[in-house]
Amino acid sequence: MRNEQELSGADFRTAKSRVFSIVGRPEIPWEQRELETIYQYHDESGTVLYQVLRYQMTSLGGGTACAHAVSPDGSVIAGVGINGHLFKYVNSVLTDLQVDDHVAIMGVNDAGTVATCRFPFLPMYVDGAGVHAISLPSGSGCAHAINNAGQIVGVEHVTVDGQSIQKPFRFTIGGALEELPLAATNGPDWTAVVPMAINAAGDVFGYAMGPKRSNCSN
Repeated sequence: MRNEQELSGADFRTAKSRVFSIVGRPEIPWEQRELETIYQYHDESGTVLYQVLRYQMTSLGGGTACAHAVSPDGSVIAGVGINGHLFKYVNSVLTDLQVDDHVAIMGVNDAGTVATCRFPFLPMYVDGAGVHAISLPSGSGCAHAINNAGQIVGVEHVTVDGQSIQKPFRFTIGGALEELPLAATNGPDWTAVVPMAINAAGDVFGYAMGPKRSNCSN
């Protein structure tokens, strides 16, 4: 590298690129070099449903950053850096969203809008215009997922008959907040439905808990 720099007068990065080209060594993009671990999730037949990627994000304060969500088309990765800030990673471009204070990323859509939850239990979303709180009657809850239509599902924390429960909701960005059924319709003893995902058609997926078991529901 030093010889190439002395001969060409190029900086180190340019000299390295030229040397790699001369010797036939491929240049690995920095985002691939910083890929630390890939976690694959399969269905019962072994087909990969989705992946969770863990990167070393030195530009977010050094050390390890965790990717918490990937958009449906795989073009957007969102997570939290070592500095506590949320980040988006789109087309090899890393953006610090400048949002911290104990915020967890719960989902991201193809447009890069992030569904988040700030401790202690304030549902929010982050888009190009900034950070927006989702106003719930009780003032407490969490956003769990977002789809490409800008619909966010989550739970509101409420007290009913002296008991704390999680009431499921669906919120549409630019639209209204609506309650979702609290009990599953295909199981009389299934209660406390918790939405965990929403697809492009608006179908909500999650789980319901009964007195003796937990089951998937949609």
